[in-house]
Amino acid sequence: DNLLPDEMADVVDALKRMQFLQIAQTSITKFNGESGKLIFKFFEEFDSLANASGLTDSVKLTALPLCLQSYPRSVFHNLPDDKKVTYSEARKSLIAYFQPPAVIEKAIVEFQQRKQGENEPIDLYAHNLRRLAMQAYPAAIDQESFLKQLVKVQFLKGMLPKFHNLITMMGTPDTLEQAVEIAKRIES
Repeated sequence: DNLLPDEMADVVDALKRMQFLQIAQTSITKFNGESGKLIFKFFEEFDSLANASGLTDSVKLTALPLCLQSYPRSVFHNLPDDKKVTYSEARKSLIAYFQPPAVIEKAIVEFQQRKQGENEPIDLYAHNLRRLAMQAYPAAIDQESFLKQLVKVQFLKGMLPKFHNLITMMGTPDTLEQAVEIAKRIES
């Protein structure tokens, strides 16, 4: 009852962090630093659980090292201070560190060659393209508008001809979201 609003917020954040870490112990495979592909899987799981738990980015930043095994945790702690001021910056730095160049090059090729499967729903195709774009361009993860533009171009280029032809006749959509919505209407 005697806590100031800032103190109350700190207590709530601490409780959320503790609850998150308890759930994370059984739900998230701690990242061990062995494979570049796994860094993306780790962050997908971490972000999904953290967002579902209502964690702010500052709380995510304090919880992150506790979900890393010893070597990646050491890398995190040895990042320059300006690379771990925000969760976004720390995430981007860890991905850049653990994502080998060969994996990035392979992801770029996969992204550029990605085509919609014959029975692949539009939503799944767009989702998979977004994931590939983040793997192919890890340095641009926090540049959402740039990534969305890349994904939109590849989305249109790689979609099934029946969708591509109709969308092209309507005019090129301005955003990825517009392209997905138009394609979904055509799909149904």
